[in-house]
Amino acid sequence: MKKYVAYIRVSTTKQELGLESQLSIINSYIGKNDEVIKLFTEKESGRNNNRIELNKAIEFTKANDAILLIAKLDRLSRNVAFISTLLDTKVRFKACDIPTADNFTIHIFAALAEREVGMIRERTKAALSVIKSNIETNGHHISKNGNVVTKLGRTELKKEHWELGQIAIKMKRANNENIKRAKAFASSLKENGMNFTQITELLNKNGFKTSTGKEYHNTSTRRLFVE
Repeated sequence: MKKYVAYIRVSTTKQELGLESQLSIINSYIGKNDEVIKLFTEKESGRNNNRIELNKAIEFTKANDAILLIAKLDRLSRNVAFISTLLDTKVRFKACDIPTADNFTIHIFAALAEREVGMIRERTKAALSVIKSNIETNGHHISKNGNVVTKLGRTELKKEHWELGQIAIKMKRANNENIKRAKAFASSLKENGMNFTQITELLNKNGFKTSTGKEYHNTSTRRLFVE
């Protein structure tokens, strides 16, 4: 029997992966003979790395020779330095969405998530720059939804952030999530000098599946780089 300590973080803003969703993922992950001996919850922004409840969860996990369990890796943080610090505590932990990941793959996924956040931030910055320029030139800016913006106040900023967020969500849903993550993972491995055989082996070892739910072979791995 495995002993788990579950940690759930919900954002300070409304989000899809809330408390009940994460609990459902965790309950589906643990085996029927396993046990969650304690649950820690925290309402905190992902940008804040000073997590009081997470620190308590880590100490409790280590004291009880258990495994810290989270629903998704990004529930901890999208910050590579934070993930590295967590690994340095030597606490055993598992992410339900990447159950077979070792320290190496966890670093890769954290780096990819951090990069995605940075890209969204840059796109938002560029969009706001266009809005400002249009207001200065024309006296107003018309958003994609037809909203007329005449000044960059807090309300308008929130509105544009929301619209950009909706675009990002739609783009994410338009792609097959398994393939998207497999492509990112495979690309990182290739950049580190691995060949297709090695990449295929690691894809299968870490539980990745093709769009039809099958294991990867060299042919399907190569296809990731041309799709």
